[in-house]
Amino acid sequence: EYQMALFVTIDGARVAFTGDAFFPYPDSAQTVLRHSLIFRNHVESDSHIKSIRNLIDHEPNLMAPGHGRPFLANREDLLATEQKMRRQTDLFHEIIADPDVNFGLDPSWCSLYPYQMLIKPGDSSRVEIRVQNYRKAPMKMEVFLVAPGEWHIEPEVLRFEAAAGNKVRQAFSVHIPRDWRPSSPRFAVAADVSCNGKYLGQITEAVVDIGS
Repeated sequence: EYQMALFVTIDGARVAFTGDAFFPYPDSAQTVLRHSLIFRNHVESDSHIKSIRNLIDHEPNLMAPGHGRPFLANREDLLATEQKMRRQTDLFHEIIADPDVNFGLDPSWCSLYPYQMLIKPGDSSRVEIRVQNYRKAPMKMEVFLVAPGEWHIEPEVLRFEAAAGNKVRQAFSVHIPRDWRPSSPRFAVAADVSCNGKYLGQITEAVVDIGS
């Protein structure tokens, strides 16, 4: 969740520095705050509720966002915004087909880490497959790493179980032969993923820069 707040007291006023989380509407008649929802950030269905509850608990008099001017804050507007965020959570459940809606909100529930690697011919590197299981039951994962055919990938396939509600990490070892001659200074690698026997395809990727 890419949101934090810094709370300070300045000349007796409680000030919240809130980054890009909440902003006032240009229409002063609005009694709720405008907020950001950025798909590539790590957002779960209750993330904005946690954020607004944090503000309600600290009761700032003044909010200073990452863009624009500071603005006055009051508890009534924050409570109204909380209700808006609860309605947003309801909308997630109405719109997203998967009953475990966080799979629809988190495009990186399955990811390769690090995203960018530097490997010289003759060297090896470790790359992790990270799986966040939002379900209430375990998920059986099977993952291949798609890379140039001359590279040595160990193991050839990772088979593991992601426990319910947990994040699991497993690792491949990637070795580039010393005598390999790259046709490009950068290559993409992809994770070819199956979950509970269902083939999902190459759903996440990473980049390898070839060192010299």
